[in-house]
Amino acid sequence: MKKRLIFVLVMLLGMGGLYVGSLTKAEDPARENETVNKDAAKEWGRYQRSTGRSGATKEIYLEGKDAVITMEDYERTVYFFTLQGMGEKQAKEQAEIYVKESAALEEEARRQGYTASKKEIEEKIRELQNMDELDETSRKMLEDVIEGYGGEEEYWKYQKKVYEKLLPVEKMAADLMQKFQEDPQGDGSFQEWYERYKKELVKKEFS
Repeated sequence: MKKRLIFVLVMLLGMGGLYVGSLTKAEDPARENETVNKDAAKEWGRYQRSTGRSGATKEIYLEGKDAVITMEDYERTVYFFTLQGMGEKQAKEQAEIYVKESAALEEEARRQGYTASKKEIEEKIRELQNMDELDETSRKMLEDVIEGYGGEEEYWKYQKKVYEKLLPVEKMAADLMQKFQEDPQGDGSFQEWYERYKKELVKKEFS
C-alpha cells in the first residue's frame, strides 16, 4: 500500500508534535477522504519560503522552564490552521496547543539525549523525496507545496533545517511506540497514550 501523506505531515512546521501524532493516525479510515485545496497547498509553500528566509530577531511568544516558542513559530502555526478553514479564534487556540506540545516534545527529546546527525537528516530527506512511495493525492499535494515554495532545491534545503529539530522528536516517538507495543499501558491505543503523554509534558514545561 502506498504511503499516505496527510497535509499536517507535508507542512513540516519544524516542531514535531502534530507531525508525530499524524503518523499514528495515517491508517484511520475516517481520513481516507481527506482533501486539501490546491491553492492552499501552494500558499503554504509560499508562506514557508517567506518566513524561512526571515533574518529578523526572534520575538518570543512564550517561555517555559527550558523551551522557548518564538512569535514566528506561533504565527506560522496560526496561518496553517487558517488555511485549513478555521476561524481566527479557533486557529489561535489550536496553534497555542500545537506549539506548546511541540516545544515540550523537543525539550524532552533533548533531555533524553536524542540527536540527529547530518547523515541521518540527509537520509530522511532522501526518503521524503521518494514520491514513488506516496499515493497520488499525497504526491500532488507535496508537488503543490514545493511549487509554492519556488522549487525543489530550495524546498528540500529548508526541510533539512526543519529536521534538525523534528528528527530527534520522531526518533523518541518511535522508541516510545516500540516500548508501548512491548508493554501496553492499559487498554487504549498508543495514540491515546501519546496524547496524554504530550499533555503531561506541556504541564511540566509550562506550568
